Amino acid sequence: MSSLIAEKAQNGMVGVAKYSPADLCDQPGAFGRRSTTWAVAHASPAAESRRSAAMLQHHVAMSLRASLRARRVSQETLARELGWSAGRLSRAMSGAAPVSVEDLLLLSTVSGASFLAAATAAGVIRESGVENLQYLQGYLEHQLSQVQARIADNARAHPST
Repeated sequence: MSSLIAEKAQNGMVGVAKYSPADLCDQPGAFGRRSTTWAVAHASPAAESRRSAAMLQHHVAMSLRASLRARRVSQETLARELGWSAGRLSRAMSGAAPVSVEDLLLLSTVSGASFLAAATAAGVIRESGVENLQYLQGYLEHQLSQVQARIADNARAHPST
């Protein structure tokens, strides 16, 4: 660490990661590579937020890894294209350090994957009750129209006298 950065860190002017997202999953080596299980949610809102953020970073990293493989692009090449160091990209993809929402959006965009899909897979975004009710309303309206059509068909087939 340069003396200027060390001095700023000592004075609290530079943020230093207090946790490693990969350490929050049961298999840190699987972070960003394959499905893994995660530690049970903690009682602390801060701990739960870190866990959710780590899960989101994991899913974005998996999408990015798959995209790089499919396009036959190295991490070093992507890092250069992003203006990042290879180490920064490696830490983001391996979960060695947390990344910002801005960086997650960028990496998701670069991978061509949906950020919303990653957030949903990570459990960060859940279907709201309103969406569920709208789906149920559409389903019931469809069922009602089918019942009304059957009633009309029966009325035509068996006219009352």
